[in-house]
Amino acid sequence: MNIRNLATLVAVPIGLGISQSAAAYIDPGTGSLILQGLIAAIAATAVTLRLYWDKVRAFFSRKQDTVEDSDRDGHGGDDRDGN
Repeated sequence: MNIRNLATLVAVPIGLGISQSAAAYIDPGTGSLILQGLIAAIAATAVTLRLYWDKVRAFFSRKQDTVEDSDRDGHGGDDRDGN
């Protein structure tokens, strides 16, 4: 290992450990940006779930159709036309 990499691996944790808290200020523009990001994430999640929900529902309805297909070919079930 290079001495420079070793010095970096030692200096970074020490520097982070002794840092003081910053007197930070979040202005209304930053709060608005955070709120906009949250709303966009919720909307994107809703649209994605909607798209995949149809595919999941279609997958399970195909499974049910295979059971119904066995009733349509004349083997079992209620025969309404009298045959």
